[in-house]
Amino acid sequence: MEENGVEIERLQRELVDSKLLDTDKVSRSRIAMVYNVPEHFIGSNQSSYSSQEQLNMEFLTYNLVPTVNQYEAELNKKTLSRTEKAKGYRYKFNVASLLRADTQARGQFYQIMRRGGAYSANDVRRFEDLQPINKTGMDDYHISGDLYPIDMDPTLRKTNSSKSVAENG
Repeated sequence: MEENGVEIERLQRELVDSKLLDTDKVSRSRIAMVYNVPEHFIGSNQSSYSSQEQLNMEFLTYNLVPTVNQYEAELNKKTLSRTEKAKGYRYKFNVASLLRADTQARGQFYQIMRRGGAYSANDVRRFEDLQPINKTGMDDYHISGDLYPIDMDPTLRKTNSSKSVAENG
């Protein structure tokens, strides 16, 4: 509806001004820098899903772990008595659960720890919140070569491997 003598002009404006969006991006970037977090943690859509996993690992490595280490050092220094320190007490935060989002890295880590004799099969199950298996060998520690019990004589390892090759050959 127009009245006589009144002309209607369309305004050439967007609903959201692009300068406002630029200001918003700069604000998010500054907030991320102040708190030392990746921008996607505060709602920036600058990363794809595949790169977010990498960004999460970088955040863990370069921000969270150093901060946790500082807390551990302060707690160990200020809250433990000399007697407790002498007994070996210490504060240690477990950030391993943060790796759960990265199943490939977690699997590789467990494989390395198993093959190096640091974890038993049941240790890995406990870390994954699974019930231990009560069977022979599940609590044994093995070393690669390929996966001999850690307390086995190295000369027997070679003998057993050559026997198994000869028997199966």
